[in-house]
Amino acid sequence: MIDVERLCRGCMRLLPEGAAVCPVCGYDREREIPSNGKCLPVDTILHGRYLLGSVLGEGGFGITYIAFDLVAQGAVAIKEYFPVGLASRDVEAASGQQVLVMPGEAGMHFRNGLRRFSQEAENLSRFQELPGIVAIRDFFSENGTAYLVMDFIEGQSLKQYMQWYQRDKGGEPMEYTVALALMEPVMGSLAQIHGAGIIHRDVSPDNILVDKEGQVTLIDFGAARAEVSMPDYRSVTVMVKHGYAPEEQYRTHGSQGPWTDVYALSATLYHMISGTLPMEAVERLYRDELIPLKKLTLPAPVPEEISDVIEKGMSVRAENRYQGMEEMYQALKEARKQEAERQAREEEARRQEAERQAQEKAERNAAQEQPGEAAQDQAERGKESLTDPPEQERLRQGDGSSQAQGDGQGGTVCGVLAVVVGALGIVSAVLELLSMIL
Repeated sequence: MIDVERLCRGCMRLLPEGAAVCPVCGYDREREIPSNGKCLPVDTILHGRYLLGSVLGEGGFGITYIAFDLVAQGAVAIKEYFPVGLASRDVEAASGQQVLVMPGEAGMHFRNGLRRFSQEAENLSRFQELPGIVAIRDFFSENGTAYLVMDFIEGQSLKQYMQWYQRDKGGEPMEYTVALALMEPVMGSLAQIHGAGIIHRDVSPDNILVDKEGQVTLIDFGAARAEVSMPDYRSVTVMVKHGYAPEEQYRTHGSQGPWTDVYALSATLYHMISGTLPMEAVERLYRDELIPLKKLTLPAPVPEEISDVIEKGMSVRAENRYQGMEEMYQALKEARKQEAERQAREEEARRQEAERQAQEKAERNAAQEQPGEAAQDQAERGKESLTDPPEQERLRQGDGSSQAQGDGQGGTVCGVLAVVVGALGIVSAVLELLSMIL
């Protein structure tokens, strides 16, 4: 059994013996800030088992505390339904814990919201095994209000993570592939929750936690409500996250639904990838100057297919957006598929172009080498004519023998002719002598 007196009220870790300041979270018990009359004081025990620690956050619909489960012996987070403007704390009561409801119409809004808060807790408990969604462990009513017990996620908000990431990358925002991989579990789980008629209404980097393993979890479902038509509830003061809230959340009678979460998640993705907080939706109603991701100069350019999906999710008018997270989730999957196919085609085209250029280069090199080879062949033939003359010499000798033979034959003919001519000369001389005697 853990000694609760040694528990840090800031992170519910066991303090070193005698330590007043937590070496992990820095919480200083001696400098503990007193309750402001709105939040429950530290060390309050709820439902007979939950020891409250410090406040983790306050929103328009409630207050979130860290607590220690005395039964399960572990840290949890507890959301108290405490809507702004509809309730106050009875600080004069002995315990100072009772919630006082405003009279009249405000009281009606409080009770309607409390009923839906209870319904949502019951509905969300069915999805506690979904990735990317905080698990609901318990729900109870006390002090005139209700409490939602959730897993306590150790880590930092996505807002803090984005700031750390940019510092680590020298000021560069998150690559679109990293952002999509981080948010995919949240999108898939929100798609299922939307199918059950539940919307979150407060998706933003403040309500997404990143743990030490880099896994993200969407928290703070205290603002979640069933997707039902209740104009009276929408008429109360609306708390919005500037840059992430769609225009319908700025209007008291704005029609909200799964498309509201679609806008907020798309705006979160835009901020993660661009490094810039999107301009407010109400400003875009009159002059939309939001630059699509595909037109931004980023270290990792965003493909047109991905940019178009996020841009549609951030359409100012609800009717132009995806009407639910499942539709957007499938559109992103199809866009990633198209992107992969396009990259494969481009890679194949680059490969073919590289092969063509290599072939052309080889052909040019071969053409340049041919004249040199011809000259070398000629030189080799000339060398052979000098160093290996038997055949040529034989041919030349053969030609000389034939010429000598021809010269001998010519001399013989000339000798015969000379004998004939000499004989004829003798005959002529005899004939001439006979003619003189006669």
